[in-house]
Amino acid sequence: VVITSDKTERDMGIIALMGADHVTLESLTVKASTKDVHAAVSLDKGSSYTTIRNCHLELPIPTSHNWQDGGDVVYTNSSSKEGTPTINYTTVEGCKVIGGKIGISLNGGQGGVKYQTGKGITVRNNDIESGMSKAIYITDVEGFSVEGNRVDANGKSFGYDYQGFDGRRLFGPGRIANNVIAL
Repeated sequence: VVITSDKTERDMGIIALMGADHVTLESLTVKASTKDVHAAVSLDKGSSYTTIRNCHLELPIPTSHNWQDGGDVVYTNSSSKEGTPTINYTTVEGCKVIGGKIGISLNGGQGGVKYQTGKGITVRNNDIESGMSKAIYITDVEGFSVEGNRVDANGKSFGYDYQGFDGRRLFGPGRIANNVIAL
């Protein structure tokens, strides 16, 4: 199955899961044709127990240093409002992820130490190409695994420091192992 789009609303993906639990996306191709797409796949409003497996996910690589130019290929949106549901037990595995500002951006919680964090993020055996600033970005989660991913940073960073992996406010247990990052 191939799904394409040339525009989405802010913080929304071509495939947008909002408050959806126990969903598996498998063997899909999701592509954007313009920078007006915010994400290939987005998770919001406490979507939990989501698996994205063996998919080809692609956004254009931004063409400028403007942070509003383009989106993240896989994106989670957790509100900074206290009491908002967190995003829990998300797995991205075996996918080809191309372009965007960030390849896989998973935010489990509300973005601050006083708020509840999400639980159980797994990013495993993905092939991630380019992107403007980061390949894998995980924040506000308890219990995570980033293993066996291959990152090829062959795009322009437009003055941003490119990071193969960036993790913030991560709480164990956690494991980062057997990743290959070519900058």
